[in-house]
Amino acid sequence: MAATTEDDTQPHLLTNNNNNNNTTNLTSGGGGGVDTDLLSFHHLPPEGQQCMEDFWNSLPLDGVWCNATWDSLHCWEATKEDVVITKACGDVFKDYPTLNQYPHAVASRECGKDGVWSLGGWTNYSQCLNVIDTHVSTI
Repeated sequence: MAATTEDDTQPHLLTNNNNNNNTTNLTSGGGGGVDTDLLSFHHLPPEGQQCMEDFWNSLPLDGVWCNATWDSLHCWEATKEDVVITKACGDVFKDYPTLNQYPHAVASRECGKDGVWSLGGWTNYSQCLNVIDTHVSTI
């Protein structure tokens, strides 16, 4: 299972307290809060840490959102409920510049109506992997 910064199976109401302690209050649908210090992301690789630091500075102020997530390959920003977020494969797999020739091939994640990442937080990289597989097999 991909490493994430928070529990992908819980909805999150994001609020930014602006109390300058690098902590965000993530409240699940059940009303319980979890304070998460940015330093707790030390187990992530540098790219994952940078992901979380970048998105801390741009947290939505209110509403129901799926949490920002580092899935071991790409940084997915907090996403509004009931939205499918996509990223061009060339932006995700930078080691395969050929992917830039396929701008319609995308990776995606779906944020459910309840603010929970669908399919247990699974990221759909199938279009990207199909292009990589096709390109590699023709070399």
